[in-house]
Amino acid sequence: MGNNERVEQADSTKTFELLIRIAELESQNLALCAENKRLRESLGLPKEENNEIAFTSPLLNKHSSPEEKIELFMSLFRGRTDIYAKRCYSRKHDNSYYIPACKNEWVRGVCNRAQTKCKNCFNRELLPLTIEVIEAHLRNKNENGAGIVGIYPLLPDDTCLFLAIDFDEEKWEKDITVFRSVCKEFGIPVAIERSRSGNGAHAWLFFDEPVTAISARKLGNALLTKAMSVRHEIRFTSYDRMFPNQDYMPKGGFGNLITLPLQGGARQYGNSEFIDVNSFLRRICMADITFGKMQKILALRAGVYQPFPNLQVCLKPKTVG
Repeated sequence: MGNNERVEQADSTKTFELLIRIAELESQNLALCAENKRLRESLGLPKEENNEIAFTSPLLNKHSSPEEKIELFMSLFRGRTDIYAKRCYSRKHDNSYYIPACKNEWVRGVCNRAQTKCKNCFNRELLPLTIEVIEAHLRNKNENGAGIVGIYPLLPDDTCLFLAIDFDEEKWEKDITVFRSVCKEFGIPVAIERSRSGNGAHAWLFFDEPVTAISARKLGNALLTKAMSVRHEIRFTSYDRMFPNQDYMPKGGFGNLITLPLQGGARQYGNSEFIDVNSFLRRICMADITFGKMQKILALRAGVYQPFPNLQVCLKPKTVG
């Protein structure tokens, strides 16, 4: 190994260690702020001035109506609304699976799922994604998750409104920390959700308007490539896949689904929730990734733009209603 390679490896290792330390300090800061607030309230002291970014849109709170909360949820996690998938559980085989929600499921004389696959059924009548369906998902308490909702991110015109990256199995916590730091370096808003099992995470990136799935996936690959260059000694073994998982709509199918977050039952154990709540709230209020922002990052990957400092975030206020 030459001297230059040794220097590059040392710099990369140092960068990774600094990113980990930054994440640890951010977590400690949140805990200290919460403790500070609790102590001031117990002593009857006035609240400190809020030095956080001023939000241009009102946050929902505990007094907001269920309809307002669901509307906000649906404004973020936008996929196909003409169909959705639901989770089922088989006691016989002790496993779970997803199927497109159908109006005629198990209707006697109409549904013959035991003999015919749903995609080949002439009586299939797929159900739309509604406020009622989302509410049931958020309130779901089934111990096996039966009834929770999966959304299809790939739209019929091969575009999408979000990109989700799945990190699973060992070392996912370190990998997601580096990935989040890279997104922050690019100025990319990202929401990190702990998975239903608690043994992984989803990184959610939301777009301002529909973008081609192939462009969204290129963006994801660009961010992952940069993250792996920071943490090159471990080739992101926790990375599983992206959603949408296809560049184009497969013939006769809908593309891969992803389970929506904030599942009622899993939340009882601290799962299916967002790890950095403050960051997620800021993401809700401030903005999605614009097409111009994405194009700049893809150009950066190709070497057209200079490194991160020249990139600027384009934020768009998000309103409810």
